[in-house]
Amino acid sequence: MNHILYWLTQDPRLLGAETLLHVEIQTRFPGWITLFALIAAVALAITCYRRVPNLTPRQRRVLTTLRACAYALMIFMLANPILKVEGEGCPTGPLPIVVDRTESMSLEDGIAGHSRLKAAQAIANALTAAQAATPSLQQVQYLYGTELTAAPPPEKGSSLPPAFTAEGLRTSLRAQIEGAFREHRGNYCPGLLLITDGANNVPETLDATLESLVQHQTPVYAVAIGRADAADIALDEILCEDIIFVNEKAKFFINAHQSGFSGQPIPIKATLGSETSVSTNATTDHDGEWSFAFEITPHTEGVQELVVEAPPNSREVTTKNNVIKRRVRVIRDRIRVLMIFGQPSWEYRYLCGAFERDRRVQNRVFLQSIDPRIFKGGSPLYLETLPTTRDELFRKYDIVCLGRLDVRTLPPGFISLLKDFVMEDGGNLVIHSDGASLPFSAKNTLLEPMLPVRLLSAIGDSSFSQELFKPLDTAYRLELGDEGQGHPLVTFTPNIADNRKTWADFVPVYELATQVELKPSAIPLVNAKADENSPRYPAIAYHNYGRGMVLYMGFDSTWRWRKIYGDRYFRDFWGKVVQFMGLPHLLRESAQARLIPDRLEVALGERVQLTGMIRNRDFSPFLAESIEITSQLEKGEERHLKLEGSPDRPGIFRGSFYPEAEGRWQIRLPAEFEAEPVEITAIKVNSEFINSTMRLPLLNSIAEKTGGAVFVPGTLPAGVTPYDAKFTPAARDRATALANDRMVLEKNGKDPFADSGYVKAMATHILKTIADQRPKQPVTVERSLWDWIGLLILAATLFCAEYFFRKIWYLD
Repeated sequence: MNHILYWLTQDPRLLGAETLLHVEIQTRFPGWITLFALIAAVALAITCYRRVPNLTPRQRRVLTTLRACAYALMIFMLANPILKVEGEGCPTGPLPIVVDRTESMSLEDGIAGHSRLKAAQAIANALTAAQAATPSLQQVQYLYGTELTAAPPPEKGSSLPPAFTAEGLRTSLRAQIEGAFREHRGNYCPGLLLITDGANNVPETLDATLESLVQHQTPVYAVAIGRADAADIALDEILCEDIIFVNEKAKFFINAHQSGFSGQPIPIKATLGSETSVSTNATTDHDGEWSFAFEITPHTEGVQELVVEAPPNSREVTTKNNVIKRRVRVIRDRIRVLMIFGQPSWEYRYLCGAFERDRRVQNRVFLQSIDPRIFKGGSPLYLETLPTTRDELFRKYDIVCLGRLDVRTLPPGFISLLKDFVMEDGGNLVIHSDGASLPFSAKNTLLEPMLPVRLLSAIGDSSFSQELFKPLDTAYRLELGDEGQGHPLVTFTPNIADNRKTWADFVPVYELATQVELKPSAIPLVNAKADENSPRYPAIAYHNYGRGMVLYMGFDSTWRWRKIYGDRYFRDFWGKVVQFMGLPHLLRESAQARLIPDRLEVALGERVQLTGMIRNRDFSPFLAESIEITSQLEKGEERHLKLEGSPDRPGIFRGSFYPEAEGRWQIRLPAEFEAEPVEITAIKVNSEFINSTMRLPLLNSIAEKTGGAVFVPGTLPAGVTPYDAKFTPAARDRATALANDRMVLEKNGKDPFADSGYVKAMATHILKTIADQRPKQPVTVERSLWDWIGLLILAATLFCAEYFFRKIWYLD
């Protein structure tokens, strides 16, 4: 029956239909009318030739049949019959097969030293050879390296494709699954097969992808290649401060992975620069991720490279992940901060505590509303008076912070001194806007020209009492601006999308200064807006003023970050402010020109955005269409780059740099600007060896969520079994037989993947299991059984045949 229906409809789904629930032919007219018309047509044909004389019975039958058939075809055309079939079954469909060939597949953890990639190719070739055994699965093979591509055809004169090569520095299971399924999304797909070690080292989730597969009833199967108990030590990341101090102990934290070394001391060696070296033993009682700390005391100033390594162990599956590096800056003096506040706001309290805990900062405070009794016993933190001389301000401080005060209440001499501190000495100023006193009280004072914003009003629309008792109704959400993308001041994570989300998810800002607009020289880093249709206001911006910089904070509620998220963002942000603004003055670096990269360490070939802030010797903006800079790789050949000027941003130049080779790249502005060169380290980031074990739990989870299964042709540690809840009894019997064969081969020191019999049996087991477990699909087919042109031609042919016979029998 299925083959007859397939012949009528040419729909391959009907070949796999196990149950036919409903089969009928629907017509434009009710069935009885169509039947009556057919009977009438036959009767009319009979009547036409019944009374014709001189016809033999044979001639009468022929002419009557031809005319009756022609009439029936015409009625058939008018009735428009449609065959409708409803059923259920497992039709034939494509089986996408993805072979993972990223770097982790190059590891050799087989019995005979064969790599995972060779094992994967052996399975893939065996699956191709076993295609005829399961015609219901139409195999479509893909390779995943740097991207997903179709598998190459066999080489000329051979039935096998060329040998696979490992490429790809990271693995995305989502890219493998979505890319392979995309081509077959509109068709019935009985499954999707991954041949992989389960590596998934990109920061993305699989939930949405797996949910889509569940909706399409497409299970995911996996052939798990590698060893789940492979011994390895991998150093992942160094967590430390960017700045440490000479002759003071600095603590470093290392994130690492290990398997096979639980409870054993792992020797670790750390070297800072060319002088300082320490060794320690790290121990963990469990496989997987763990962290440890060590201390090191630097003795030399400057930018130095910290190298942490675990000496290679003969049991490790790879030693490519035993070394990790990071650059730190060693300085002798702390960055000196002077906080000048009118009253102790929440921002002041939290900021004071953060600076006191930061070993890089030496903090002093002048508080206008302070109780004088504090000074009777002597206070190392609070100042009784503001600095009154240039030497007292210029030599003792690098950053001055103003908040919660009326600028006009400060001594006029100090405001003049503050202007010279920034303009002439290269000091830096931070303005904490409260929406009321600051920045608006700076209008018509010496402080106003120093601000990166124009004041549109002499008074703000907020007050301190409103923040405490009646916050403003309007909530402003923060958003990272284009200028802030990758800027070191506002970057919490290297991933640009994650960084934007972090700023968008921060708690709303209520006390925002809105009566301001940016000056052309300002660089806006973060904006704030009430909703999508409201205007954007500057929330964080800065510009150069003379030799120094002025940072404008359009709100003073970063303390809420500390209250909600802990030190993760509050301390990180203000630590970046202190480093970015305080170091140039502390180290007496040139303020005439500055080159700012969006990152100091970059993966090979990735884009580095460069921003040049360039001024003339009198500190007026340098005007030009572009400026040429040079890049050089550690005594290599110099290369020239161009930074394009911004027409509406005088003195600001931007460009991109793509490192082509590993190592330290030095990027310099022309010599006449006397700017410090910038060093960017280009590294080959390889995530494939961070965790080199076969990730069986992840593959089991994917299979369980989608209704698939995991095939484990390699060795498993004791107590670990493949996910087989969905296996049929026959499939479990085949898996048991294969496991016994594998143990015999491994006991004799043979690699199972080099044994053609074992690999062939494994491929047959995989395909039969997938074919047997194909999810049933409802089959609904509606196919028209008529063709206007064909039936019309056939009817005309019958009429012509009738006319021909009438002629030869002399009836006309």
